[in-house]
Amino acid sequence: MPTRTAAEPLLQARLSARSTPMLLDAVGCLFDLLQECDVDPVAALGAPDAEGLLAAYPTLHALMAAELIPSAPLRKSLDELQIGAPRLPAADLVDRFLVAPVLLGLARLPVARPPSQPPPHGDWLLDVLAALIAADAYRPLLVPTLAPDAIVAGPGCHTDPRLARSVIAGRLLARRVGFEALVEAVARQVPWQDAFDFRTEDLLAIAQGLATNAAQAPGRLPEWDAARLDEQDIAWLEDALYGLCVRRELHDGWPRAAAAVPAGGGCEIRLQDHGIWALSVADGPSGMDPPPLRLDLPQALCGGLHRAGWSRIRVALDSAEGLDDLVDLLVDLRDREAAPQQVDGAGFRVTPQDAVP
Repeated sequence: MPTRTAAEPLLQARLSARSTPMLLDAVGCLFDLLQECDVDPVAALGAPDAEGLLAAYPTLHALMAAELIPSAPLRKSLDELQIGAPRLPAADLVDRFLVAPVLLGLARLPVARPPSQPPPHGDWLLDVLAALIAADAYRPLLVPTLAPDAIVAGPGCHTDPRLARSVIAGRLLARRVGFEALVEAVARQVPWQDAFDFRTEDLLAIAQGLATNAAQAPGRLPEWDAARLDEQDIAWLEDALYGLCVRRELHDGWPRAAAAVPAGGGCEIRLQDHGIWALSVADGPSGMDPPPLRLDLPQALCGGLHRAGWSRIRVALDSAEGLDDLVDLLVDLRDREAAPQQVDGAGFRVTPQDAVP
């Protein structure tokens, strides 16, 4: 585990288009998202674009000193780098391993809201919304196959499956409040109370439970618009599947993320409980992070599948390479009129649980 002294070269490494091109591209995706949401990037991040941000704050130390990224999460990521492993230039290490904590820090839009002023509902809410914003801006945070080729080939890790729970809580809020409205609220472009008024108090309590892994009683998820599956619901399903099927492991001393079959060879979706479980948690692959026991799923998806005749769904996975196809199939099954029956896909098999011996 690196000491603060050993980490200092990474904190002082020069960040630029030449030395850290992948970091620049990831931060650029965040600026693009702000523009799509009609949020002024200068007011939110203090610069018009990613190049301007790194020109003004050209090191991790400078970003922390300006309170643009919090130090604690960055220090934890630095601690995961094994100094005894083969060495790379400091800037290359930042580019390959520290994109996630930098992007999550910037996604808090700290220029708009000083770190000492958390949202009225608590700092947990800012963590959830920053995770949602960062994951929407840069999907490799949850989907390792979407990372740059240099990361897929390794070494490197831009993915953190631990974010899935917070992103899912953000999806719940985006489903009710609207994604753009949430971004505007974090950016202080609209008052918090305009997005989170008295009608959302119960929703915030549920979102906090999703983010903190509090037990969810069946039926607690909101019933509004249950018949309509929107883009946030579909993204939520994708986030949950990748959160369950992505693992970080040490590879030659470096953190590495890849899709993996969950413990027990697949997962089970319990529609009345609005959740997805690994088939077994006892004999699964080891990794850097404890595997999630359960992740929640959107009510609109589970309710629709239940109305279509499904009660529990068993998903057997030969590999984790067909998760996008599995998302499409589950959405399609929701609208099928035929009775539930086994469906084989590329690398997976979906079976009504009642039919499993």
